[in-house]
Amino acid sequence: MDAAPDLAQPFCASAERESSYMLPQLLWAPECAQATMPTGTWRETWARLRPALARLGGHN
Repeated sequence: MDAAPDLAQPFCASAERESSYMLPQLLWAPECAQATMPTGTWRETWARLRPALARLGGHN
C-alpha cells in the first residue's frame, strides 16, 4: 500500500471505535472506507449516506 492510507489511519481507527463520528470521518477520508470495505461496497454505502446527509442539512 502507498502512503495515503497511512495518513488516513487515525481517521480509520477512530471511525471504527466511535460510530457517532463515523459519518464525518468517512466524508473527510473516504479512502478509509474504500480500504476497509469490499470492492464495490463504497458506492452502495454512499447511496445510503446521501439521504441521511440531506436530513442533516448536508449537501448531496
